[in-house]
Amino acid sequence: MKEGKIPYVGKILPLQEAFRSQQWILPTQQAFQIMRNARTFALAECTCRKHYQRCDLPLETCLLINDMADAYVETGLAHRINLEQAKEILKKANFTGLVHQTAYNPEQYIWAVCSCCVCCCYGLQILLQYGRDDMVVHSDYIAVQEENRCNDCGLCVSACPEEAITLQLRAIDQRR
Repeated sequence: MKEGKIPYVGKILPLQEAFRSQQWILPTQQAFQIMRNARTFALAECTCRKHYQRCDLPLETCLLINDMADAYVETGLAHRINLEQAKEILKKANFTGLVHQTAYNPEQYIWAVCSCCVCCCYGLQILLQYGRDDMVVHSDYIAVQEENRCNDCGLCVSACPEEAITLQLRAIDQRR
């Protein structure tokens, strides 16, 4: 300010860019593929679960890759892991019902895959509580039900983070 210059504090975005989807929700196999294409890995605590503390699910589920992994390790916010460890973390996260999500910058390169829960994740909370489906890129995967295999146990209902499955009508909301 002293030199008559205004410091850079933001950027005006065209409306369609301002509301562009910010993350992908991924099946485990797709998350594995992202890990296979990365050169370095680091593991950090999930900031959502650390902040909200609404459940006792594992905290160390945020997988950082490449430059972001290097930066987090350098600042002490994460520790280095290898590809096999990253895959194991994704498997355990999937088993406990966590949702794999990407984090990426405007240039569209992925810098993290974080596995979070519906009760703590601020992104999933906004998606579910306010119907903001535009906040995530919709998956290429479509849920189907196998009538002949269904025994009304309810596991699919409790496992679906999108709350798209109901037992009453045995229906799947394809918009979710």
